[in-house]
Amino acid sequence: MTNMEYKKIFIDTNIILEYFMQREEFLVAEKLMEELHQQHCQMVMSAGGFYTIIFLFDKHIRKEGGLSGENRIKALRSLMRQILMAFTVAKQDNNSLSKGIEDMDYKDLEDACQYHLAEEMECQYMLTFNIDDFPKAPSSHSIPVLTPKQYLSLLEGKE
Repeated sequence: MTNMEYKKIFIDTNIILEYFMQREEFLVAEKLMEELHQQHCQMVMSAGGFYTIIFLFDKHIRKEGGLSGENRIKALRSLMRQILMAFTVAKQDNNSLSKGIEDMDYKDLEDACQYHLAEEMECQYMLTFNIDDFPKAPSSHSIPVLTPKQYLSLLEGKE
């Protein structure tokens, strides 16, 4: 595969949280982000993920950072600007949402909706730390779902 085939990658919210909050899988998320940036990939996320990140970052900033008032909002705005600069936030419509809630391969409707948004956006891959939340490549699904480590291994094997 050429680098052009890795052009549009859907990034699950958990990867973004690991990276920006420097949690347990930070180093893997960091390596992934660096590689995607070097390859000039378009990183796609959902608007729902964006809202979730605002909520969780705000909670983190209050609890771990001890920030409040204007300082809290300033820090939150700064983090969210970074995300908007790095990611394309995809708009979800009734079509992908309907496909998600009707997809019987999924037990988690949020994951199903994310997956169908990635399909609608014509992403080549969907990356997540929670790969077990996604069915094992049902025939009706067209996008491979990989962990960041799997994706990085795939790139290393193809270069």
